[in-house]
Amino acid sequence: MLKTICSSLSIGQSSSTNSPAKATKTKKETTKVQYPMLKSLCSSLFFCQPNASSTHPDSQHKLQCPYHPDQYVTNFCLKEGCNMPSVCPACKTKHPKDHVSSFLSIQSLFNDQFSNLYAKNLSNKFSIEHIESIHSQIISILNRMEDNILKSVRELKKNADDFFADLTQNVERLRKTYSQYTRQTGPAFDRFDMESNEIKNLVDNYKSLKQDIKVFDLNLDVIPQNLTKEAENATNKFKFEIMSKLNASLDLKPIDFFKLKVRSSHSIAASEGVLYEACAFIPKWKLLAVGFRKNQQGSLGLFDMESQDLISSSDNVHKRWINHVIWVESRNMIVTCSNDTKIKVFAVQKEGKEIKALTTFRGHTNLVRCIKYLDQEDLLVSAGDDPDIKIWDLKSLRRYATISTGGNTNMDGSIAYIPQEKLVGVGFKSGHIRFYHIYNRTMSFEFKTGYENFYTYALQYLPKRKLILGRVKEHVIKVWKYDDEKKKVEQYKTINAKGSYPDCIVPNEDESQLLFTSRDSFLEAYDFASDKTSQINLNPHIKKTNALVFLENLGKISVSDYTSGKICFLN
Repeated sequence: MLKTICSSLSIGQSSSTNSPAKATKTKKETTKVQYPMLKSLCSSLFFCQPNASSTHPDSQHKLQCPYHPDQYVTNFCLKEGCNMPSVCPACKTKHPKDHVSSFLSIQSLFNDQFSNLYAKNLSNKFSIEHIESIHSQIISILNRMEDNILKSVRELKKNADDFFADLTQNVERLRKTYSQYTRQTGPAFDRFDMESNEIKNLVDNYKSLKQDIKVFDLNLDVIPQNLTKEAENATNKFKFEIMSKLNASLDLKPIDFFKLKVRSSHSIAASEGVLYEACAFIPKWKLLAVGFRKNQQGSLGLFDMESQDLISSSDNVHKRWINHVIWVESRNMIVTCSNDTKIKVFAVQKEGKEIKALTTFRGHTNLVRCIKYLDQEDLLVSAGDDPDIKIWDLKSLRRYATISTGGNTNMDGSIAYIPQEKLVGVGFKSGHIRFYHIYNRTMSFEFKTGYENFYTYALQYLPKRKLILGRVKEHVIKVWKYDDEKKKVEQYKTINAKGSYPDCIVPNEDESQLLFTSRDSFLEAYDFASDKTSQINLNPHIKKTNALVFLENLGKISVSDYTSGKICFLN
C-alpha cells in the first residue's frame, strides 16, 4: 500500500493552507531542494519540518493533490489497480462508485500506520540530518579501512625492501668472492667462465626483478578509488608473478633435508628441556618462542636468532610442562597449552622485547596436549585427555564451540586441518583417527591406524599431495592418501624410523620430503620419491631431539633438546 501511495506522491509537494498561487510558488522553490521526494514524504506523512519540533503533528499541514493543484488530498483509494490512489474532492467525483468502499482517510492513514512510529519519534530517522549522520559514520569506517590497508601496503613495501637489501648483499658477496677466486687461481679453467656467467645471470635477473618490484612504488598520499582491489592486485602480482619469476631466476628449490648440516648451537640457561612442539617461529622479528621446563613448571621465552640470546621471558606461566606453542602472526599473539589443563594467550609487544599475558582459556578437565590455529577462520582448536575438542575465538578471546567425541579420550600429539572442507582431525589412543567439521560439529569420517593403545603424534594434512600422516607407534609413521570427494582414506606408505619417537614431523616446501625427530641424538630425513631415509647426527649438541621447527623464510631448521636448554640450527 505504502509503495503505491509513495509512487503517486513523488510528483506532489507538501504545503501549508495557502492559496493555490502561493502553493505554486512554494512548489517551484522546493524543486531546488536536494531530496524533494524525501522531504515531501516527511512533511506530508509525518507532518515534520526539518527545523521544527516534532513533539506533535501540525494539523495545519495538508497534502496537495498531484492532479488538481488547487485541491488537497482527503483520502487514499486502496482498490487494486486504481490509477488515482490519492483522492481530493475533485478526484472523488471521477472515481468509480465501487471504489468508495476502499477509501481511507488521510487522518486514518496517519493514525493506523504512523502514530506508533511518531510516538517513538521515528520521524527524525527520515530527516536529512540523520542521513548525513549515517553518511559520516560510513566515511569514518571507510577511513579506518583505508588506514589498515595503507598500513598493510607499507609493511609489504618494507618486506620487499628488506628482501632486496638482503639479495643485494648476497649478490655483492658472490661478486667479491668470485673476484678473489679468479685473482688467486687465474682464468685458466672453463668452470671459471661458467661461474662468471652464472653470477652475471644472477645480477641481470636481479635487475629485471627490481624493475618488476615497481608495483610497490605506490604513492600512499593518493588513494585509488577502489583501494581494496588495487591492494589485492598488487599483492597477487607479488605473490604469483614476481615471486615465481624470482624463484625461477635464482633457481630456488625446496630445501633438501638430506643435505642439512649443523651450523650453530646455543643454550637457554634457564631451560631444563623443551617438549613435543613447544617451539614456534616468529618470522617478522626472527625470534623463536620457546616453552621450556623450569623446576618442572612451564616457562615462556623469546630467543633472538641474531643476538643468540633470550631477550624476554615469563617464568612459570603454567604449573606443569608446556606441550605446544604456536604463533599467531595476524594478532601478534603466542598461545600455549599445558598439562595443567589450561591454555594461555600472550601478546608480544615492542618487537619481542615484552610478553604480556592476555587471558587464560579454561574448560578442559584434563591435560591439554595440542592446539592448532586456523588462520582462515581466526579460530583456535584444542584437544587433550578429556573427551571434548574445544574451539576458541581469538578476536573475542572466548570459547566459540565444543565438539563432543562421544566419550572418547586421550587425544595426543597434533591436530590436523583440511582447510577447504573445514575439517579438524585428532588421533585417539584407541587407534582411531577422526575428522570433525568445525561448524556443524559432526564427525565427517574416521579410520583406524592399526595400532591400539598408542597415541598418534604429529598428525597432519599435506594439502599439495592430499596426504594424511602421523606417528602411530614407536618407530612407525603411517601415510594415507585422502580422497576429498568420497571422504575416504587409503593407506599409502609406512615409514620405519630408526628413532623410537618421531614425535615432530615437518615437510619441506613442496612436501617431497619429511624431517622428523627421534628422541635421540639425531634427526631423520625421508624422501617420498626414493622411499629412503637418512640420519643427521646432532651429537654432541643435542641428546634427545624434540620441538622441530622449519624456519621456512630462512631456509633453516631449529631443533631443541628434550633434556637441556640446547637449540641447534641447521641449513
